[in-house]
Amino acid sequence: SNISRIGNSAFAGCTGVTEFVFDYHIRELADYIFYNCTNLSRLVFHGSAPEFSVNTFYTVTATVEYPTADPTWTAEKRQNYNGNLTWLDGGSDGDDMSGSCGENLTWTLGDDGVLVISGTGPMAEIDYVMEGDSGYWAAPWRIFQDNITSVVIESGVTTIEGRAFLGCNYATQISIPDTVESIGYQVFGAGVETITVDEDNAYFCTEDGLLLDKAKTTLYCYPGQKQGAEYRLPGTVTKLRYDSVMSAYLRKLTIPAGVQEIEENAFAAAAAALEEVVFEGNAPDSGGMEIFRELRLTAYYPEGNETWTEEVMQMFGADVIWVPYEQIISEGYCGPELTWKLTSSGIMTISGIGEMNDFDTMMRPPEWKHDAAKVKEVIIEEGVTYVGSYAFFADYINLTRISLPDS
Repeated sequence: SNISRIGNSAFAGCTGVTEFVFDYHIRELADYIFYNCTNLSRLVFHGSAPEFSVNTFYTVTATVEYPTADPTWTAEKRQNYNGNLTWLDGGSDGDDMSGSCGENLTWTLGDDGVLVISGTGPMAEIDYVMEGDSGYWAAPWRIFQDNITSVVIESGVTTIEGRAFLGCNYATQISIPDTVESIGYQVFGAGVETITVDEDNAYFCTEDGLLLDKAKTTLYCYPGQKQGAEYRLPGTVTKLRYDSVMSAYLRKLTIPAGVQEIEENAFAAAAAALEEVVFEGNAPDSGGMEIFRELRLTAYYPEGNETWTEEVMQMFGADVIWVPYEQIISEGYCGPELTWKLTSSGIMTISGIGEMNDFDTMMRPPEWKHDAAKVKEVIIEEGVTYVGSYAFFADYINLTRISLPDS
């Protein structure tokens, strides 16, 4: 249930009620809720202490079970509220540590630290609860989150709600079944080492420790405890989701040219160790939002790439140092012992020893012909003895300088 408030006299006169369980969403209880419920003898709370009214339990005689590990259940909260209540030491979650987390889902935390979520259907939305000037995401297992060492989501569960395990920083392993169809934002805590996905899941998979969609185009999570100081994302990735890069070890990340979109704050606060990011292609779309919020790092972008404007770089992160670099956009062979390369700045370099091949305009044009308009300068290095026929014939409309060696 997502019910957070129960109003005045909501169940007054319900004499058949013997037990009442308050879900973890309950935040406020009004007066006379169980007035004249003469057979009510047991009350169970599964969440943090709500706000009570003076006469919330007027005429009620019952035992009350509550999660004793939750610091919100102070002595001041455990009053009678004009009823006759016996507050039980041990509490509703003190022994079994379990409850509901969806209309048809339950959760259980064992003594071994394994949180098991079972049932069918979607997980309930995780509420944000304000307390004074601050607040928290009230996952049903929140008060036990420091005891959780791994999470097993059983087959039948269809969604993982955003912030579900955000505070579970000691949970090192997450197991996702075949039935999960959607995963929210900021799901995982900083302690995750391993995420496994059932191979029959049609929506998600893992590769090299990363959580991705099935097509491997969207990055959902780079786990906080994934080892390695340098990493290049898979070439299939086109999108980085909000808060997806969490690694505490990653120092340098290379983003392939195929990445087209990076959502706001993709590099979470847990990625504070990140020092360098290398972009291999065009500036990704960030929706006009910061992607390097509160991060101080150096970002490298291809020199001469017109998508990398000052406006874009400033928008990505105010504390980022931006450095252009010459990127090799094409390369190959042009003689028995000669190679060529063309950088993003438009500089073509021909290196090696000996003669260049001869070319023609129809049957055997040079390999770099398709990039002719990008060539601004040609540097032929010492050791090259011959420039082939038709090597730079026509279409080199931006070529302004050619350097020839003594050889």
